[in-house]
Amino acid sequence: MTTVGLVFLVLGVAACGGQGVSNSEVEVGEFWISPGNGVLQAGTVELMVENYGEFSHTLVVSDASGIVVGATDLIGPEAETTLTVELLPGSYTFTCRIVKGLDDGTFVDHYQEGMSASVDVSA
Repeated sequence: MTTVGLVFLVLGVAACGGQGVSNSEVEVGEFWISPGNGVLQAGTVELMVENYGEFSHTLVVSDASGIVVGATDLIGPEAETTLTVELLPGSYTFTCRIVKGLDDGTFVDHYQEGMSASVDVSA
């Protein structure tokens, strides 16, 4: 590789350093969501979602105004799935929106129990 080629390669890598990514691992469990990357790159984003919990969960992606832009089906215990969404620059919330009725008549709302995480999407 020539010196000029090496300079362009180094500059190209440095220019990408501040940008987000187009895919991310997201881990879920009782009662938490952990996005692998705090900043994603706008465009088509592939989220690899893995459930570490003993209960089924979902991943719901909402924009800053609360509009749902993507969601998984139920993800069983110790299972994984991929969710592909189109994201514009801005802030998004990842949640699990399952509400489960218990035998005693009470309900467990996964979102209210803490299954929420904020993610930024850069241009």
